[in-house]
Amino acid sequence: MPGFTEVENRIINKYISDPKLSRSLASIREVMEIIWAEEAPKIVRDFTDHGERHSERLAGFAEKILEVNPDAKFSEQEIYLLLAGIYLHDIGMQCDIVKYPEIKKKAESLGAEFHEDFTSQNTGGYSEKEQKEIRKNHHLLSAAWVDYLYEGKDPVLSHKIKSVPRNLVDDLIDVCKFHSKLSINDCSDYFNKYSKCRKKMVAALLRFADELDIDSTRVKIETVMIFSITPENMVYWWLHNYTNIDFIKSNSIRLTVDLHPEDFEIYGSFLRENYITRFKDKNQPVLNVLVGQKIPIVIDDSSDVLADTRVEKFPPEITAVLNEIMQKNAFSSDSKIPAISKNSDSETIQSLHSQPVQSLKDTISNIPYSRNRYFTGREEKLEQIRKALLADNTIAVSQSVAVCGLGGIGKTQTALEYTYRYRTEYEFIFWVKADSEDSIISDYVVIAKLLNLPVKNDSDLNNIVSAVLNWFRIHENWLLVIDNADDISFVKHYLPPDPKGHILLTSRLRVFDTLDIRLLDLEEMSPEEAKSFLLKRTEHTDPNQSELEALEKLVDELGYLPLALEQAGAFIRANNSSFKDYLVSYNKRGLKLLEKSTIDRSKYPDSISTTWLMNFEEVRKKSKVSADILFASAFLNPHEIPKEIFDKGAEELGPLISSEFNDVDMDPLVFDESLKPLWQYSIINRDAGSSTYDIHRLVQAVIRDGMEESEQKLWAERVVKAVNRAFPDVEYKNWELCDKLLPHAQICAEYIKLWKLETEESARLETEESARLLNEAGSYLHKRARFKESEELLKSSLDIREKILEPEHFDVSESLNNLGELYKDLGRYTEAEPLYLRSLEVRENTLKSDDTAIAESLNNLAGVYNSLGRYSDAESLYTRALEITEKALGPEHPDVGAGLNNLAGVYNSLGRYSDAESLSTRALKITEKALGPEHPDVGTCLQNLAFIYYEQRKYLKAKPYYERAIKVVEKTKGENSLELASLLERYASLLEKMRKNREATTKRNLAKRIRSNLEK
Repeated sequence: MPGFTEVENRIINKYISDPKLSRSLASIREVMEIIWAEEAPKIVRDFTDHGERHSERLAGFAEKILEVNPDAKFSEQEIYLLLAGIYLHDIGMQCDIVKYPEIKKKAESLGAEFHEDFTSQNTGGYSEKEQKEIRKNHHLLSAAWVDYLYEGKDPVLSHKIKSVPRNLVDDLIDVCKFHSKLSINDCSDYFNKYSKCRKKMVAALLRFADELDIDSTRVKIETVMIFSITPENMVYWWLHNYTNIDFIKSNSIRLTVDLHPEDFEIYGSFLRENYITRFKDKNQPVLNVLVGQKIPIVIDDSSDVLADTRVEKFPPEITAVLNEIMQKNAFSSDSKIPAISKNSDSETIQSLHSQPVQSLKDTISNIPYSRNRYFTGREEKLEQIRKALLADNTIAVSQSVAVCGLGGIGKTQTALEYTYRYRTEYEFIFWVKADSEDSIISDYVVIAKLLNLPVKNDSDLNNIVSAVLNWFRIHENWLLVIDNADDISFVKHYLPPDPKGHILLTSRLRVFDTLDIRLLDLEEMSPEEAKSFLLKRTEHTDPNQSELEALEKLVDELGYLPLALEQAGAFIRANNSSFKDYLVSYNKRGLKLLEKSTIDRSKYPDSISTTWLMNFEEVRKKSKVSADILFASAFLNPHEIPKEIFDKGAEELGPLISSEFNDVDMDPLVFDESLKPLWQYSIINRDAGSSTYDIHRLVQAVIRDGMEESEQKLWAERVVKAVNRAFPDVEYKNWELCDKLLPHAQICAEYIKLWKLETEESARLETEESARLLNEAGSYLHKRARFKESEELLKSSLDIREKILEPEHFDVSESLNNLGELYKDLGRYTEAEPLYLRSLEVRENTLKSDDTAIAESLNNLAGVYNSLGRYSDAESLYTRALEITEKALGPEHPDVGAGLNNLAGVYNSLGRYSDAESLSTRALKITEKALGPEHPDVGTCLQNLAFIYYEQRKYLKAKPYYERAIKVVEKTKGENSLELASLLERYASLLEKMRKNREATTKRNLAKRIRSNLEK
C-alpha cells in the first residue's frame, strides 16, 4: 500500500486481510508523519531519531520476531495493534505538556508524575534529572495522547485517529502504555472484544522490538531465535532496565540481571513458567543471598548463578560460598561466559541441589509453616513492610510494624511470605503465636531451647521468658513475628524492651499507636491478584472465555478476600469444578457452600464465620451500641455508609442507637466513638475524619446468616425507615446527599420486595415510609437520567400506595405524577397522559383550586400535549398553571420562571417568536436571580432561549446561550449525561448552519461517545 515502507507492506499483506484495518493503519501513519515533522520538541530531536526511521526499524525487528514464531498463530487484530503501537508508542515523547494540559492531566490519571512543566526549549534547558522524568513518563503520555486524539480534541489530527475501530481503542492505549517501564504483568491478557487475541503479548513484542533498536548491545537479535511465543500466551515480564541478554549458542541464553528484592518473582524474559520454577528450585540458597544483597547475577538455561565481572567486591560472608560453587562447576570468578560441557546441566543441578542451606549462613528459626506456594500478589504491601522495618536502612536497629486487618484478609500469610522472602538477611527468625498468653509463653520456651539459653529447662517459666526478652535486648540481626496479637492487654508484656532487631505483628486490632509500633492496614486483594490466586489455587491453566467471565464475577462475589478465595479454591480443586458452576451454586447457597471447603487447618485454623463471630462478640462486650450499628450495617450497601443515616434516622434504629444519637447535632463525635470498636477490630474500614465507612460484604453475610428470620426482618424494617428519614426531597441543593444515600435506598428496595413490607397488615407505618423512599429514590434516578432504574422504583412506589392508601390520597397523585414525568421524558406520551389525568383529577377533587400542586399537574399534562402537537390544549393548560403559580408564590418565584418557559415553548412552536422570546428572557432573569447562574433550571432556560433564536435563524444570538447551557449542564448533570448529548447535538446543528463544520463534527462525535457510554 502507498505510504508504507517495504517491510510494513510485507507484514500487512501477510497478516491483515480486513481493508478497514489497513486503511486505519495508513491514517495513523499519516498522523504520525505530521507529528514527527511538526510537533517534536527539540529535546526529542536531539536525544534520538524517534520518528519515521525508528518506526521503520521497529517494523523490521517485529517481522523477524514474527517469522521465528509461526506456531503463535497471530490474528490480524494482534498484528494491527502491533503496527499501530509501533507508530504511536513514542508519541508521548513529542508532547509539550504546557501546550497540551489536557494530555498532561490524562497522563497523571494513569500514574505519571510531573514535577516541572516541560516545554519545547532546547536540550540545554533541561537538567539530567528532568530528562529522566520526561523519559520515565513518556509511555503514559503516549496512552494519554491516543485517548486525547480519539476524543476529537485536536482539530487537525483527531479525524485520522478516529479511523481506529472503537472496540480496539482501549487496547491500543494499553499497548502504548505498557511498551516501556511498566510491568507487562499488569496489562490485561486479552483484547476487549476479541477473546483469543493476546494484548499482553503484543505489548511484550513491541517492547522487545523497541529495545533491539535502542541498544543492540543490551538485547541481541540472535536472542529472538531461542525463545518462542506459545499460542497460550506464556509471555512473562522482562526486566526492561536491568537486563542484559547475551546470545551464547543455539540452546543457551545468558541474562545478566541486577536483581532487587521486589523483582524476585518476576525476573523472567520471555521464558516458560516451568523454567523459572526449575531455576529457582535449583538455585534457591545462593539466589536468596544475592537477591537480599542486591548483587547482579548471571542466569543461563543450565541454571548457574555467577558473580558478574562488573561487581568489584562481594560481602565477605558470601564470597566464600560463591567461590566454592564456581570452583565445583569449573568456573572462574572472573569469567564472563562459563565453559559449558554437554553434561554440565546434570552436574550443575546436582552440585547446587546438594548445597546445604547452612553453608550460606546458619539461620536459627522456628517458622511453623512451610512457604505458601499459592501466595499471590501483595508486592506493594511487602515493600511497605520492608521499608517500615528498614526505616534507617539497617537490620541492626529495632523497628516494629503491625500488619492489621479483618480476619481472613491474609495477614498471617503475608507475614509468612515476608519471612521466607528475606530469611537470608537475618541470623534468627522466631515465630510466636499470640492466640493466648499461654501460647506466647510456650513459644518463648521453644525459642530459649533454640538459642540454648542456660535457663531453657528451668521449671519457672517466668525465668525463661525473662531470659528470652533479655536476649532480644542485647542481640542484633533477628526478626520476631508475633502472629494474631489480638489482645494487646497481655501481648504488650511480651514485647522485647529496647530491642535491637525487627518485630512484625499481625492483628485484627488497630491499637498499637501507644506502643510506638507502626500500623499498616492490609486490604482485600486487587481484582487481578484475586483472579491470579484462584487460577493458581485451582490449577485451571487454560480457562475459556466463559470461565474467565465467571472467574471475574466469582472473585467479586467473594469480595477479593484471601480466606474466602482459599475456601472456594480448595473446594473447586477438590471437586474438579468449574468457576461457572461454583458461581451458580454460591449464588444459591452462599456461606453454606463456602464452609464446605476442606482447607489446610494448619495454615487456616478457622473459617470465615468462626473467625469473625469471635470478633463480633468482642465488639458486643465493649459496646452494645456499636453491635447494633454493626447489625444495621449488615443491611446497608457495604460501601460508603454515610453518617447521615444515623444522624437523621437514629430514632428508627432501635432504642440503643436512638438514645446514643439523641444529641448528635450538638455532639458530632458520637458517631466516631460509636464506630471506634468496629474500626479497632478491623470490622469496618474508615479514613480518619471521614463521614462514611465501608464493611466487607462477607462480614454482612455472616452477620445476617447468624440471625433468626424474625431478627433479619426487624433490622431490614429499621434500616428502610432510617434511610427514608435520611433521604431528602429531590431538589438540586440536595443532590449530593441523594447521591450518597442512593445505593442504600436501592438495597432497601430489595428488602421491601423480599420481606413484602408493603403487604404486612401490622406494618402500616413502614409501608408508607417504604413507598416514600422508593418514590424519592426513583425521582432522583430520573433526574440523573438513569431511566430504567427509576421506572422500577417509581412503579413499586405507586403499587404500594395504591394498595394501602385511599384512591384520592395525595401521595397516590404524587406517584402518578412522577411516573408520568418519567414517561414524558422518555417520549412515551400515550403512557404519560392517563397518569397525569388521574393525578390532576385527584388533586382537583381534594385540593383548593389555587393549590400549586394542581398547577404542577396542569404543567405536566400541557407538556405532553405540546409534544403531541396539541398546541391549543397545551397553551390553555400552561396559562392556567402560570396564573395559579404567580398568584400563590409571587412574580419572582423560580416556579413562575418555569411556567413562563413552558408557555414560551408553545409560542415558539406556533411561530409566535416575539412572544416566545419575551417570555423566555423574563424566565431566564427570574430563574437566575432566584437560583444562581449554575442551577440546572438556568441551563434549561438558556437552552430554550437559544432554540428560539435558532428557529428564527439568529445564529449569532443563539450561540452564546448554547455555550453557557453546555457549561451548566456539564457541571450539574455530569459530562456523561443524556441531556448533555442532546444539547451537544443541537449545538452541532447550529455550528453547521454557521459553516463551522470542523467544530460541529467534534461536538457530534462527543455526543455520540456519550450515548455509546450510556448504552454500555
